[in-house]
Amino acid sequence: MRWIDRESDFKPAIYGPLARILETVEEVEERIARIPKSRSVGMSDLGSSPKHLLFFLCDLIAVIYPATPDMIKYYVGRIAPKLAKEAKVDTLIGLAEAMGLIRAHGITIGEQKQVYFSPMAHDALERPFHASPGLDLQSQRAAHVSVLLSIDQAKRVLDQLKKAL
Repeated sequence: MRWIDRESDFKPAIYGPLARILETVEEVEERIARIPKSRSVGMSDLGSSPKHLLFFLCDLIAVIYPATPDMIKYYVGRIAPKLAKEAKVDTLIGLAEAMGLIRAHGITIGEQKQVYFSPMAHDALERPFHASPGLDLQSQRAAHVSVLLSIDQAKRVLDQLKKAL
């Protein structure tokens, strides 16, 4: 038990008889209170943090996939025009793919082969990297897909992507 006391942030170890474990509750609660509360980081400017921009792009792709690099850049330009000019969106997309956060799919429609990106995780919308109060990404995704389904070429891409997944 001494090694626990040496390495633990909550030392010393709490000893108490198992039959009367509730006698140690005050000590346990005091130590639990020492655990720092997690907090979200507010970002007023995504361009100031490549890490947050990378995660924003992953959330964006989760909403608009299947997405080409040009589509991603278009949306970033519409959401944050200044950021689209300064950010290296292609590099961040490549980094997100290398990190296993998104995946690339080569899809051929007619004679044209295009790379489309989708989220790696199936629950990407339920667990976004950037969670803003009042932002319902699932509804945004549903609205986006309803538009895609009204476009023949987009429907073909969705069908091919469904086969690839």
